Amino acid sequence: MGHTPSLSVIIPIYNTETYLRQCLDSILGQTFSDIEVICVNDGSTDGSLSIMHEYEEQDGRVRVIDKPNGGYGHSVNRGLSEARGDYISIIEPDDFIDIHMYEDLLAEAQRRDGSAVDVVKSAYWNYYDVEGEPPRIEAPNLMNCMPSESFEFTAHTHWEVLYHHPSIWSAIYRRAFIEECGIRMIEPKGAGWADNPFFFETLLQAQSIVWVPAAYYYYRQTNPDSSSNLKDFHLPFDRLRDIRALFERLGETDPHVLICLYNRVFSYVNSVVGEFGFPESDPEIMGRIREEFEAIDTDVLYSAKRGISKERLAYYEDVMGITRARVAEHDAIENPQVSIVVPMRNSRALLWDTFKSVIAQNLESFEVLCVDCASTDRSYAVACDAAGQDGRFRVVSCKSSNIAEGCNAGLDAARGRFVYFLLPGMDMPEGFLASIAAALEEHPEAELSLFALSPRFMGDHLPKGTQCIAVGTEGNAAALMLADGGTLGVSSKLFRKAFLDDQGIRFDPCETEEGLLFCLKALRRAKYVLVQRKHRIDDERLHLQERGRKDAGARFQERMGMLEAMEEYAIKSGEEEVVRAFRCSAVSQLDRDIHLYCSTVDGEKVFNGALDALACRFGLAQCGGMYFLNQGAYRHLQRATLMGYQQFVQRELMLASNNVIALRNRNRSIKDSGSYRFGRAVSKMARKMLPRSVIAKVKKG
Repeated sequence: MGHTPSLSVIIPIYNTETYLRQCLDSILGQTFSDIEVICVNDGSTDGSLSIMHEYEEQDGRVRVIDKPNGGYGHSVNRGLSEARGDYISIIEPDDFIDIHMYEDLLAEAQRRDGSAVDVVKSAYWNYYDVEGEPPRIEAPNLMNCMPSESFEFTAHTHWEVLYHHPSIWSAIYRRAFIEECGIRMIEPKGAGWADNPFFFETLLQAQSIVWVPAAYYYYRQTNPDSSSNLKDFHLPFDRLRDIRALFERLGETDPHVLICLYNRVFSYVNSVVGEFGFPESDPEIMGRIREEFEAIDTDVLYSAKRGISKERLAYYEDVMGITRARVAEHDAIENPQVSIVVPMRNSRALLWDTFKSVIAQNLESFEVLCVDCASTDRSYAVACDAAGQDGRFRVVSCKSSNIAEGCNAGLDAARGRFVYFLLPGMDMPEGFLASIAAALEEHPEAELSLFALSPRFMGDHLPKGTQCIAVGTEGNAAALMLADGGTLGVSSKLFRKAFLDDQGIRFDPCETEEGLLFCLKALRRAKYVLVQRKHRIDDERLHLQERGRKDAGARFQERMGMLEAMEEYAIKSGEEEVVRAFRCSAVSQLDRDIHLYCSTVDGEKVFNGALDALACRFGLAQCGGMYFLNQGAYRHLQRATLMGYQQFVQRELMLASNNVIALRNRNRSIKDSGSYRFGRAVSKMARKMLPRSVIAKVKKG
């Protein structure tokens, strides 16, 4: 008992019997043996305590401290008070470490002159062990952003380490340093993210930190009971208050360090409303977000070299009303030419860019109907901000979360002669609305206007040199449009409001955002359709990818319902060309789903489900090319069927890689240009000569 070990390993343990043996074996099997292992049982109700006592009996280096439940921070603090080692290590019981970790880290703890460093910080691995699959590891951002060689630093000379996950367990701390600075963890109930203030305090107070690029710690990502699975949105905001209080106590004003704190603020906000899905529309949550944003020094935020991403900065400006203030005031228009319906369902991240593209249109007379479909984020608030500045914007509430019903609500409220449906995330090129509205005005016989995306089909109706022509739909034009892939989507059309009302054409509840069935009905009931050669610069990919990241599987089921409704409509039409065209449309729509979601967690499920639906539910298993109006769709189906999911994904990655290479070559040529180098030189000189406040004002515009 009188021996002072070189290292004290503290393990705060609460109900982790599933992983505890692996953790203890990895610690006791270290190549460096002069350690003590302090197992702090935090009132476990499973078999964890029995496992601790078992190891205590087998190895004299193990000490078990049994106490009532007090939370993660309370357990670590108890371990700190009991520790006798020269250095401290904190290990979480559902993780494990490489057998060389302590030998290597302690070797870096002593300088050549014999003095000891305060902290030795290493890299780590994100560890995944999904049942039925071989374990895998991934490098976290910390490993990718820190240098690949060992070096000594402080948080003020190399602040990159403060940007990333706290990972307090991938380090060792000199115990005398911890005691001299009076460093302890806060003690909230449960896990409570107590490691976050500890992370900042240890690194900011340390006079010497050594970075070790090797990764020894395996941070398990698949424990459902892990503290990283947030159940109470108050925790991250409470910890941010603690960290801000720490910065005030330490008198921290280094702008680089402050930016690290601000980055943490944005990360926590994203965790609450993005990763864990707490409703951003909750007044208490938004109040806590504003509290953190109001504490941000705008001069530091806008002038830092290692700054905040554009997306996060845009969110800050939205919440703080900076974006709203940039919108020019405009009076409402009583009888607009075009009504633009924007259905919103948790689309906050995409709205301002979409609104900007609308405002930039040179169309003199239009209105924007922002239809909120029971959003839980700030979509409604953003739309109200826009309407408060620009009278051409109106906010329409829809109690249903169904986008189709939202489109109907916007259509019913529309006052324009023409109606256009704009999905959040879609960027209209300048002059787009004015050109298509003018073309439809010049052809009063046409009930709607569309763009020919495929020259082999609708494009064939346009003689060379013509930009648009009114086509009669009695010649199976509807079937051709249906077979023409993206031509069917609602975003490629402008409708006459009177025509839609007279025909009673509305969105069915089974519709997805693209409004495919809605458009098919309109095409078949219209006597004339205006076909234009020019087309949209973009498509729905940004909008759909935003949704697909979270609910690709659910979206696929929506697609199935919509396609079944379209098939029923095509069969009832009694026109063989329409049925053949539907098969083409089904393939193109499901093929697009596969491309959009192939890299998501539901990618393989969507891929297999799409092929199964095409083969069985829509009866295409035995269909040859003659059953398709568009032979290209048939080839798509053949390729996907023969390739299988893995080859399909590899092909997508290869195409993406080729695009990246081309982009890198283009960027390199730009950077090598004289004008770019001159601009960089001027920018650097301005940063050195101008005050931060001036730079911030320039960035804020």
